[in-house]
Formats: sequence, C-alpha cells, structure tokens
Amino acid sequence: TPSHQPTTRPNPRQTLSRGWKAVIEAWLTTAEASQGNKGLPDLADQIAIKLLAGSQLDSRTDIAAKLADLDAEITAAEASEGDHEADADALSPGDIRKLKTARTKLKKALKEIDGSLLATARRTLEAMLADDAPSPAIGALHNRFDRLTTDHFAAIERDAVIRYDDLVDKYGTTLRSFEAARDEATARIDAHLEQLGYG
Repeated sequence: TPSHQPTTRPNPRQTLSRGWKAVIEAWLTTAEASQGNKGLPDLADQIAIKLLAGSQLDSRTDIAAKLADLDAEITAAEASEGDHEADADALSPGDIRKLKTARTKLKKALKEIDGSLLATARRTLEAMLADDAPSPAIGALHNRFDRLTTDHFAAIERDAVIRYDDLVDKYGTTLRSFEAARDEATARIDAHLEQLGYG
C-alpha cells in the first residue's frame, strides 16, 4: 500500500489556492492511489509521472509491451490446447508453463519499476521549489488540453465522415439521374402506347 495513499479526493480549488506545487502533489497522490486499481489510468499515463519521472518511462514501456505480447501468446496457446486439429507448431503444456513463469517475472519487474517511478517522482517533487512549479504544471495541463481537443475534433471529423457516407448511400442518386430515368421511362411508355394505337 503506498505510504501517501489519500483517504479523500483532493479538492482542486483548495489545492490550487496553495500554489502549483500543491497541484502537482495532488496529481502524484492520485498516481500513487491508482496502484492496483484497474479502474484508473495506467501509471505511465498519469500526468504526475510524466512530469516528475518521465525519463524512466521508456524502460517501463518496453516491459509493458513484452508483458502484453506474452499475455496474448499465452491466451492463444491455451485456446488451442484442446484443439486436436491445432497446428503442429502449437505450444506444449510445458512451453505454456515456461511462458507463464516468464510472465510472472515481467509482472514483478513492472511492479518494481512502478515503485521506482513513484519514488523518483516523490523525490523530484520534494526537491522542487514552489517558484519552479508553475511552468511545468501549466505546460502539462496545456499538453493535456491540447491532446483532449485534438481527440475531440478527430472524433467529430470521423462522425461527420460516417454521416456523409450514410447520406451518400441513401441519397447518392442525383436529380439529373432521376430526370434521365424519368425521361427514359416516359419514352418507353409513349412507344408502347403508339404500338397500341394510342399515339
């Protein structure tokens, strides 16, 4: 259990009134509380970790990627275990056990890195002067808002394209096409009526 885990959620207005360093500390407190909580963003996505321990994130990213690959490989191998028509290259139960052992080691390594990230972030914050906090904090917020705005407008653009495609599928036939089809049908009817002696 993190030593700085909060018992209540920080109040943003009260936090900001104590200065930008308190804002960053609130972010870090949230990051510390997110450990083990699958409903919260991954530690690497926490704004405080990016701000205070970003230089260590590359190694974590590599381990997290390897762990995801192992998870996928194990899931696929277990799914094909009972399949008698499985590929000849299918993994044996022994191979699967080895993969699970490797996964356990990676999970342990990831947990250790997360602990190191939090410790580094806490040390960096404690060494930070109050006057040094506004620039990185505001910069982090700017980047976050910029990303959210970009994602929002990208979603609007995707929705507009989908709606346009739907309209084209539904109403794609132009007025000129309708008029040409009408004229062709009228000509056929006139010709037919002439044959019947009504011309």
